[in-house]
Amino acid sequence: MPAWSADPTIRVPLLLPGIPTYLVGKPGPGTTTRMMVTQSAVATNVVTLTVAVVEGNIPAVGDTAFIYATKNNAGALNSSVGLALTGVTINATTGVGTITYAVTTGNLAPTADVGYVLSQAADIPEPLVASQAYSAFAVPHSTGVPNRSFTLSMACPTLGGATLKWIFQGAGRNIDAEYGNIIGDSTTQGVFSDSGVPNANTSIGQFWPGAWNFVRFKDDGTTGISGTTVVVRILMA
Repeated sequence: MPAWSADPTIRVPLLLPGIPTYLVGKPGPGTTTRMMVTQSAVATNVVTLTVAVVEGNIPAVGDTAFIYATKNNAGALNSSVGLALTGVTINATTGVGTITYAVTTGNLAPTADVGYVLSQAADIPEPLVASQAYSAFAVPHSTGVPNRSFTLSMACPTLGGATLKWIFQGAGRNIDAEYGNIIGDSTTQGVFSDSGVPNANTSIGQFWPGAWNFVRFKDDGTTGISGTTVVVRILMA
């Protein structure tokens, strides 16, 4: 994504509920693969799903998977922001096999399950630019939905010796001086939500009060930044 700009002629894209949006980086090439889940298991925070490919190509290790509607471990195996596949063993003729990925949850013996997986080629990251604010996105305010929740995923495929320091900001108007921190000076990668966000500005109790019409991601002083790449996705619900 390009850097944030005050140019009023530049179109500001709109976040859409239920659709992951890339604040930094972009999805990998190719079509989405759809798989149905028939069984799940967990061993030492590694999830194994038995799946059947019903549409698209067999995924590869490193592809990004979105997991929905599984039931075991109280739904802890699901991910709406995308997780990297760590293993793929699927028969090219039948389309049946297993995929693995990492989730912190309790162990589970192989157990029948339901749900589905959408996978796409590995995300394409962008270089992390020192002190740069990336493109803004507009927040829709639907009638009857005064507040929305969010999940933010921040990952550095290449980190090197960098010490991260980044912020996620919101503003009522798309004016640089009016942006305030929603997530302030985070030093970690990971998945963040609007409850219990590390280093959050505690004056903001809910991510989607009526005041926030625009959001953006910004580096806030990462050191050793040379060669660091980043992918940032947001999912609005």
